[in-house]
Amino acid sequence: MIPNFNSNYLLPEGIHECSGLEFIDFFCFNDYRESFRKSIADIFDWATESGAIFIIFGGSFVTKAHEPNDIDCLIVFRDDTNLPRRNEMLTIDAMKIDIQVCSIKYPNVIDSFLHLFMTKASGEKVGVIQVNLTSTNKTWEIKHYPSDIEYEIIQRAYIGRHFIDHYDSNGVIVTIHGLMTDAKWNNDLAPLISSKNWIFAPYSYTEDNGIDLLRNKKKRDKVVDEFREWLFALNGIYKKPISIIAHSFGTYIIAAYISGFKDTPPVSLNCLILTGSIITTNFDWNIYRGTHVARVLNEKSPKDEYVKWMPTIDWLTKDALFGTSGVDGFIHKSEILLETDNNIFKHNNVIKKDVIEGYWLPYLYLNKDIWYTEFIKNRKRNKQDI
Repeated sequence: MIPNFNSNYLLPEGIHECSGLEFIDFFCFNDYRESFRKSIADIFDWATESGAIFIIFGGSFVTKAHEPNDIDCLIVFRDDTNLPRRNEMLTIDAMKIDIQVCSIKYPNVIDSFLHLFMTKASGEKVGVIQVNLTSTNKTWEIKHYPSDIEYEIIQRAYIGRHFIDHYDSNGVIVTIHGLMTDAKWNNDLAPLISSKNWIFAPYSYTEDNGIDLLRNKKKRDKVVDEFREWLFALNGIYKKPISIIAHSFGTYIIAAYISGFKDTPPVSLNCLILTGSIITTNFDWNIYRGTHVARVLNEKSPKDEYVKWMPTIDWLTKDALFGTSGVDGFIHKSEILLETDNNIFKHNNVIKKDVIEGYWLPYLYLNKDIWYTEFIKNRKRNKQDI
């Protein structure tokens, strides 16, 4: 049974037993924590199928912290024949979950890890959770307290594992360029984005990217279809949250892809950054919240000389997706939409290192896993509407 938290929002000292379902129901008590549900269930499934007998959980996730930043767990097996040979096999989705494995043949090692999990940096003792995967388990009894040397070895091993897990990428960043350009700015973006632990995937449409794309709907449709196939393949390769930086006609491609699916698309998007947007100001992002996209940043540029022309050309008005949101913003407001207004920006001077490194990458990092939160919120809203 899981006890109540103490006055410091921590579990009382000791090892507290529960089932996997009880663990998830108790600790996934808000929208942020709910986003961990699938990853934790995946750990339970993998551990059970691999022959583990119980799991010890520690870290900020087993506190009352509103937004915990880590899950520490020790998966314990009956013997060492089931132990995975590489810890990297245990990286689950995009979650930063620190996992150790051990066998009950080495009780001193288990006791040492428990001592680590149950001792805060301040020296305060806290409780941990033992999730039993079989019906014959008993609460683990600590019989060995590590010496200073043993404890240092365990700390070093654990910190090393922690470092490896956090090397896992933050997600995928896709760039989509505008018309009549070879997107040389990708040359600057590639090393910058990659150095910040992102997977960089620039998209270049194969159709002639001249002005005729604005006139010819068949050509536009072909570009969107090709992007759709490319995005699906990309998602299959990396299986990471995908965010997109789109410029000019690239924003049209995104709007056409998103609005083309009434229901949840094959690939939902984490964050969108729009610059020089030629999407209609009437585009309602709230319709697609938690199903198609989780966050949208629209960089408005009042001095954008090209976006201003959009409503003055008759043949552009025939496509309802075209508009001046890059100058005027979007009419429909939404909690997932953030709009900035910078007079220094024009159509082709936004994608620079100062903006990318100082503004866009921090924004993307802050929201790197926001899709999971918005998906849960959307599911709850739908339940309330029934």
